[in-house]
Amino acid sequence: MGGKSLKQANVKNIIINTLDIHVHESHEDDKIHTIEELFPIGSQCFMLASPYYGASGEVIEIDVKQSRVRVQLHVPVEPDISSVIDRHQALTLHYLPAYVVAKKLGITPNLLSRITGSFLISHGSSTDASGGGKKLDIGLNMKFSKQNKEVLGFARRTEEGGWTFSPTARKTIAEYLKKFPQLFESLARMPSNDRCFAKDLDTDDNG
Repeated sequence: MGGKSLKQANVKNIIINTLDIHVHESHEDDKIHTIEELFPIGSQCFMLASPYYGASGEVIEIDVKQSRVRVQLHVPVEPDISSVIDRHQALTLHYLPAYVVAKKLGITPNLLSRITGSFLISHGSSTDASGGGKKLDIGLNMKFSKQNKEVLGFARRTEEGGWTFSPTARKTIAEYLKKFPQLFESLARMPSNDRCFAKDLDTDDNG
């Protein structure tokens, strides 16, 4: 009983007069049928006109003189997704390209690209032949360019292959830079290659 009441609450019945209906019934002969035979009371039909296109219903009355069929439509109430649309638009409007974010943060686009992805620091130094054993990932892992993956709410890849960042991502990056200023100053001075060694970093930052 409870389920039936819930279903009825989400459906509104509308009675209309229309000729633009189809009844699911086939006729194999070419004999002329009366309107009552073509559209029997209780037969199922579907609306093929606006504003309730596709709505199902049933025939409830035949008006022979006017050659009209009266149907009762069952129109489901559409869900309100306005909040979802507003949220989507808000996120879309505030994503900024990587070069703009880098400029606002005062770092190079290359450094931004590295710290927002996976940024591995190898133990030892570039001059140590045995260096490069264990590695520490100091990247924020908001995006993964090679796998073409992104963290929702932080980074988004454009159709051209570039990256954009949300306000949440920009705040997180700014806090990271502020917490370890000497580390990122050293990284900014280093060549933009794939390998980075801990002993080559001139930093006194804790951690």
